[in-house]
Amino acid sequence: GATVVALLSPNGNWFYVVFFLVGANTGTEMMARYNFAGDCSTESTRVMYVGVMNVCLVPCYVVNLGAGWLVEHFNVELVFVVGIICSSLGLVSLATVSEPRQTRQLALSSK
Repeated sequence: GATVVALLSPNGNWFYVVFFLVGANTGTEMMARYNFAGDCSTESTRVMYVGVMNVCLVPCYVVNLGAGWLVEHFNVELVFVVGIICSSLGLVSLATVSEPRQTRQLALSSK
């Protein structure tokens, strides 16, 4: 949402909306991430899942340096287009993950 608004914004005033959406996304993403890790793991492996998940997300935070390089050498619109592509790939990969609570309930009911 924020990337699309930023890419299509006619003037700088629209970036208030962009910053609001980024802030809302950051807060909800952090809560959802830990809840998702909790749903995918058992009580004994939960700490490991959260740790591995955080390590796997390091490239997502480091890539911001690459965004700065893209802006410096190309233009800001390219950064937003790359962001939309990466977000779309993330949504596609999320759609391929089976619902862990359903899978766990099916496994328990078959015992």
